[in-house]
Amino acid sequence: MGGSAFDVSTDVVEKLKTELIAMARQADMSDLELQTLRKQIVKESKRGQDLSKEVASLKEERDALKEECNKLKASLKRMDETKSKDKLLYDNGDIQALVDELRQELNYHTDMNANLQIQLQTTQESYSELILAVQDLDEMLEQKNQEITNLSNKSTTRDDADKFPDVISNSKHEMSDEEQKALEQLVRQHSDAKETYMLEQKIMDLHGEIEIYRRDRDDLEMQMEQLALDYEQLKMQYECSSSYATASQMEAQIESLENELKKQSDEFSDSLVTISELEAQVRNLEEELEKQAQGFEADLGSLTRDKVEQEQRAIRAEEALRKTRWQNASTAERLQEEFKRLSVQMASTKQLIQVK
Repeated sequence: MGGSAFDVSTDVVEKLKTELIAMARQADMSDLELQTLRKQIVKESKRGQDLSKEVASLKEERDALKEECNKLKASLKRMDETKSKDKLLYDNGDIQALVDELRQELNYHTDMNANLQIQLQTTQESYSELILAVQDLDEMLEQKNQEITNLSNKSTTRDDADKFPDVISNSKHEMSDEEQKALEQLVRQHSDAKETYMLEQKIMDLHGEIEIYRRDRDDLEMQMEQLALDYEQLKMQYECSSSYATASQMEAQIESLENELKKQSDEFSDSLVTISELEAQVRNLEEELEKQAQGFEADLGSLTRDKVEQEQRAIRAEEALRKTRWQNASTAERLQEEFKRLSVQMASTKQLIQVK
């Protein structure tokens, strides 16, 4: 009977030792799991910080791209404003209209120069003709003045002859018949009253012609002065028109403008294409950044939840560890007390066996 009790006590002790070993292993496992959870929490926290930094960097990149897009839009707007301000439209129809307008202006200035040259030449010819006409009038006036002088001399002679009859009549009684006949014959030769009247009438006509010639000369002089003024005006207009570029220069200017307009049109088209491509890239980047931001935010939320869950698990593990340690301590204390009790019981049993 004593041997049986000793065996039972030994089994209980072995069982308690095994249970203690298992509890110690469980405590070690709990410690390892707690350390693993702490390391994972630190790792996930670091990963969350890295993701937060990456999200911030992506947001900065998105803001930079938005700013660049706004700058491109502002540049496009400035180009449109400049185009409107300069009234230069870059499509082919407007370029052709501008070229046609320049060609019309060139033709207008060319025709005007040709007309001015013709008018200038005509004015010079008219001026030369007027000078010749004035010279002819001066010669005619001089000739008429000479004729008037001659006629005046003749008229004076005839006036003297008209006085002869009075002289003859006063001297009839003093002259002989032959002398009287000679005097009468002389008087008849020099006292033709009709011829005298005709000469006087001719003189008056010549004076009238002279006045007419003088008026014509005055008119011609006025015309010459007017032509001189017209000549000066035409000369000034011709000089002003000559200040414009020559036909070849205008053609070169038109060609240069056409090339410049074509170049600007190509650049404008390329700019529009580039801006469209950049806007599409910006939109794609914005969408991609938005998706990435949403993904990172979702990952960050998931990491945060995992972190909270792991922290809660760590807390639970710590509580379980503390509970296990307390249980282990209680069990160890109970086992020690049981071991002491069994030791006392075994000692008592040995004494009883020895007594018997």
